[in-house]
Amino acid sequence: MDAFYNCTHLSTVKWNAESVDDLIYIDELELSKCGFVFYNAGNAVGGINFVFGDSVKRVPAYLFRGQSWTVSYDEWISINVKSVEFGTGITFINNGEFNGCSSLKKIIFSESIKDVGNYAFKGCTGLTNITIPNGVKRIGYEAFENCTALSKIVISDSIENIGQSSFENTAWLNSQPYGDVYLGKVYYTYKGTMPENTKLKIKSGTKVIADNAFSSCSGLTSVTLPNSITNIGNGAFWGCSGLTSVTIPNSVTSIGNYSFFDCTGLTGITIPDSITSVGNSAFSRCLNLTSVTVGNGVETIEGDAFYNCPLTTIKIGKNVKSIEANAFKGIKSIPEVYYAGSEADWKKISIDQSNDMILRANMHYNVDITHTHSYTAKITKKATCTENGVKTYTCNCGKIVTKSIPATGHKYTTENQAATCTSIGVSIKKCTICGKVEYANKTPAKGHTLKTAVTPATFTESGLSITSCKTCGTITKATLIKRIASVRLSATKYAYNGRAQTPTVTVKDSAG
Repeated sequence: MDAFYNCTHLSTVKWNAESVDDLIYIDELELSKCGFVFYNAGNAVGGINFVFGDSVKRVPAYLFRGQSWTVSYDEWISINVKSVEFGTGITFINNGEFNGCSSLKKIIFSESIKDVGNYAFKGCTGLTNITIPNGVKRIGYEAFENCTALSKIVISDSIENIGQSSFENTAWLNSQPYGDVYLGKVYYTYKGTMPENTKLKIKSGTKVIADNAFSSCSGLTSVTLPNSITNIGNGAFWGCSGLTSVTIPNSVTSIGNYSFFDCTGLTGITIPDSITSVGNSAFSRCLNLTSVTVGNGVETIEGDAFYNCPLTTIKIGKNVKSIEANAFKGIKSIPEVYYAGSEADWKKISIDQSNDMILRANMHYNVDITHTHSYTAKITKKATCTENGVKTYTCNCGKIVTKSIPATGHKYTTENQAATCTSIGVSIKKCTICGKVEYANKTPAKGHTLKTAVTPATFTESGLSITSCKTCGTITKATLIKRIASVRLSATKYAYNGRAQTPTVTVKDSAG
């Protein structure tokens, strides 16, 4: 295990060993020797240049890195490697293989490499540029994290998956402009805090949305994916609570686990026919998601895929074979399920018992789930002041939906009528739509205030006594005074006797 221990002038190693076991400890006594094959080698000449021949199939784990208990349990040591060149026989780089090799300045990848492991070059602060060749499909999480001097990155279009934090805290990522972080054909990760109400259009030609690319970007409200996208990575839009609109194009073949987890703004989603599996918890906790269409290409709806989504309308393609545990658990009311196949086909689907609402759903069979309803609206019952109306929507497929039109309620005009001598006062409210009348603020009639006027009778004409109202002039009583027919005095002459003497006067009218 200590073969080249302290070979301080060792400058070049040409490695052609085809079969070497990983340098892992067997027990605690051997732990201190793990990764010490080249410990302290090359220090006097600025580091070792490693060249792996074409016959080498793999680089042994812990060849360049080991763990020591000489100081503490968590102390890791790394080898003074200056450059490394991989032969054509190597197809993958082990997890953490060069982790912490701060002196590493140059990497030459062979065309045969398909996979760069997790944290493989993490903390290689001497790296300034890398070129990932055509053929590499995956770069693991934290693969180049904390390579602070890494300012130039070239990655071919063969890349399909770039793990979370692969290039965090590198000079390259820190220099990228807002919303334009691409590696090869992969939209890698968002740098910085997403501003509110961000509408993002992904660059055409991009194939992959990397794992956790937009995780927790709550300011993202809509995203437009180009038809070049084939893969939406794990957790790509996790926690984008402001996301209300996303269209998944038919080019997408894979939706990763937790890809839209906790996207509480989404209300509807369509899984295109190009996708064969809806990932674990892909849309879990989308708390406003009420409708979903699972395309005809989907065969498996994985566990928790739509967990805790308040779905009311579910469209399922004819090729679904299994609905796994809790895929639709948490639906609060019995949904409408529209299935593209027959009832017999539905009974063949393996549905986990935890999806109780799906098992009790209102089923509709042999439905064209790709059909988009196009409705023509018509008022079939007009709303009145007191009764709701009905608007009927008819789709060209024959589906009819009705919607209640709220009653209009009365719309009044008000007229005030003052009290008179004989009638009450009142405020009159009249509906301009239906004519309904309502009375309010009643006051009693005032009553007449009477006066009497008399026109005396004469010898030639009759007189008149009229009683009428001073306010309105209404005559309440009229009495005729007949003309005078005769006037007779009881005496016309008197002998003075020292006292006043008054004769009586008798006046007779024309009626005697």
